Amino acid sequence: MIGEDTFYIGCLKGIGRIYHQVACDCFSSFGAAKVYANKTTKASTDFVENHLVKKFTPLNLERILTDCGTEYTTWHEEAMLNHEFEKTCKKLGIKHTITKVKHPWTNGYVERLNKTLLDEFYSVVFRKKQYENIEELQIDLDNFMDYYNYRRTHQEYKLKQNGFRRPAEAHFSKNLTFSHSSVKIVNENKEVLEC
Repeated sequence: MIGEDTFYIGCLKGIGRIYHQVACDCFSSFGAAKVYANKTTKASTDFVENHLVKKFTPLNLERILTDCGTEYTTWHEEAMLNHEFEKTCKKLGIKHTITKVKHPWTNGYVERLNKTLLDEFYSVVFRKKQYENIEELQIDLDNFMDYYNYRRTHQEYKLKQNGFRRPAEAHFSKNLTFSHSSVKIVNENKEVLEC
């Protein structure tokens, strides 16, 4: 299961408000992020189709958990299935689940990744560099996400408990099998551990 969220980064001179779409695997904390100049449905569908699916390859995305933002859903039940994000998920074979209103902790993995990006990336790079466009910021964000996924050690209990130190180790482990309800790990003794 992947948690996805839209996060307001701030205002860049000459560009205006900027946001990022961010996603995090709820087992491994493997993440992906892309900067956009708006928080529309077009941005959220572009992120899933053109960024997220490629970053999480070779694994298939089975389920995405989002909040109730208008970029992901609508309040009108009869129009929900016609929402562009919902149609994109259906086209890609991904089940879309929505958190309860005003319960951001339900999507805690992605909320924690937002905090990490704010503390360890944005607050640092905005003090060092003035960005002229979103593309420059995206290059630096991609470099940070590579560091976060492949080189930065994590203290998360699920990773430690299963013998992993970095998100990419757990995410690309050949012994993982995913289902909608849980993550199963097959250890070297062929025992199945549920998370």
